[in-house]
Amino acid sequence: MKRICVLPILFLSMLAIAVSAQEGRGLKKANRQYEAMFYQEAITSYLDLVGTAFESELLLERLANAYYFNAQYVEAVKWYDRLHDVRGNRMPWEVMLRYSQSLRASGNAEKAGRIYDAFKKLHDSEDVDLANAEEYLQIISQNAERYTVTETSINSPNTDFGGFLQDGHFYFSSSREQSGRQKAVDPWTKQSTLDVFEVSYNRDTGVFGQPKPLAIYGSPELHISSFVMDKTGKTAYFTRSVAPQNKGGTHILKIFKAHYIEGFWANTQELPFNSNAYSNAHPALSPDGKKMYFASNRPGGFGLTDIYVVELFSDGTFGDPENLGNKVNSKGRESFPFISGTNELYFASDGHFGMGGYDIYYYNLEDSDNGNLLNVGLPVNGAADDYAFSIDFESQKGFFSSNRSGKDNMYQFTEQIAIREYLGQKVRGSITDFGAGIPIRGVKIAVFDENGNLLGHTSTDAKGFYELDFKQPGNGYILSAQGPGFEGVDRLIDVVKGVVQVDFSLKTHKPRMREATRLAERDGVEYLDFDKVFFEHNSSFLNAEAKVKLLAISKMLIESPWLKVKINAHADMRGTDAYNDWLTERRGKRIKDFLAQLGISGDRLRYEGLGKKELLRPCNRLEDCDEEDHKENRRTVFLISNGEDWVENYK
Repeated sequence: MKRICVLPILFLSMLAIAVSAQEGRGLKKANRQYEAMFYQEAITSYLDLVGTAFESELLLERLANAYYFNAQYVEAVKWYDRLHDVRGNRMPWEVMLRYSQSLRASGNAEKAGRIYDAFKKLHDSEDVDLANAEEYLQIISQNAERYTVTETSINSPNTDFGGFLQDGHFYFSSSREQSGRQKAVDPWTKQSTLDVFEVSYNRDTGVFGQPKPLAIYGSPELHISSFVMDKTGKTAYFTRSVAPQNKGGTHILKIFKAHYIEGFWANTQELPFNSNAYSNAHPALSPDGKKMYFASNRPGGFGLTDIYVVELFSDGTFGDPENLGNKVNSKGRESFPFISGTNELYFASDGHFGMGGYDIYYYNLEDSDNGNLLNVGLPVNGAADDYAFSIDFESQKGFFSSNRSGKDNMYQFTEQIAIREYLGQKVRGSITDFGAGIPIRGVKIAVFDENGNLLGHTSTDAKGFYELDFKQPGNGYILSAQGPGFEGVDRLIDVVKGVVQVDFSLKTHKPRMREATRLAERDGVEYLDFDKVFFEHNSSFLNAEAKVKLLAISKMLIESPWLKVKINAHADMRGTDAYNDWLTERRGKRIKDFLAQLGISGDRLRYEGLGKKELLRPCNRLEDCDEEDHKENRRTVFLISNGEDWVENYK
């Protein structure tokens, strides 16, 4: 009897071993498919392993990523949710970023914002702050409805994207079927490999001709896309995929150069900064043809792919590629650059918080020191992937691509208000005496952005009138009026389109001794009327209210150059001691840096992050603290000194 019982047990054990071995082979197969970027096949393989002993955090991560890379954001969220349930915010930063974008693309904006801000706070290794989720959404909403958009008439049932417009011809990339031309099938998309097509385009009517493939030398096994010509029409650059050197490896994208010879693009040459170890793709030329911009995942960048620029010399040689820096590039993917005729950069990114997937952004290369990164907004950007933006600055007509319909299509648009005009701001008004209502001449008017950068300045005329044009910042600005013998006034102005009217009535200085002067005449130290500065929970960003207060503090310090200030930053009761110590140090440094930008010497400023060591409103239990308690605990206060002791000002 024992022998009879043992046989089924042995059989079941052998079956379990066989199943386990089969599942192990399945995992290896899924990983090979994922690493070769065959994401649809990898999804099928990974799903077979869910619920088995081979399910792991890495499997969940790769399954979610595979859906993300296939732009199947709803399914991606399902698996990112499961991974987040296991790992929380300890997920890798790139996974947190994809999770946020997938949530946004799936319509869950609130959770997307929370995940994005968590990604920034926990995984932003550089001491550079991008805007948080709420700030980006404000910018996007302010920038909406500048475009009218229609789908182009030349889209096919397959992938179509691009393109490049020159001399009445539009060049785009497509995997459409071609009669008489045998093309290989891409195992990822199950469509023909990409070719470049040319079609006539009437800029006035917006009507296309009949597309035809461009005669570019290349193998039907390879993708050819992202075609761009120089002004002569004799030299072109494009992206081509290159087969992996090793079996099972991934294709590399490289940029090639070709010359137009008797109806064909021939003499194809690989650019010298290509590599077999990483990709370069999507070339774009500057208006003068002296620079090329492109996307690459080469080592040393800020994220998964960055945008680079390289000089093109007259002898046909190239300079060394340079990264455009973290004002443009993020920890995510930046790609598909385009340079307008007025040297403005448009590019696609999923690393700056947007509306979902790839969004299209604007950056003025001529004003890179003070340039704003701007999401171009609805209806160009949406919940899907939006990319490959181009525009003719004379007609204000252009193109972009999107998978909003479920596949990659091309769209054309008309820009109602040029971004340069949209970013321009005019403010005007009159300045009068508060008591007599008499116009005041010679009042200095200055405009600062929220970082304290001077945007422009002027003075009132004999009638007390002023008018000032300046580049509009993204989230409002500070208007300052300072007149001799009058008390200065600062006012925070929200972003408003068109001309803004701002009038001031200035009060005369009362004949009293100023607080700072009184301080200097005494041996000890007294309070100055410095307002407390407050930060949002779990944030080190200076909001508009805080910046207005700091602007006033900077003016008092400029008037009293003997004073020194110590910045004491506090936290509320929430969070660990170590985290709050780090956060308050960051807050103190942020204030010191801001005051330094306003002209206060760094040797007059000190800061200390006190974490939650000195709670102003301690609670016996965390749940007993209300939001007002948390805010007061989260204060930042100032200690002033005439060179001797420090006294904290709690007023």
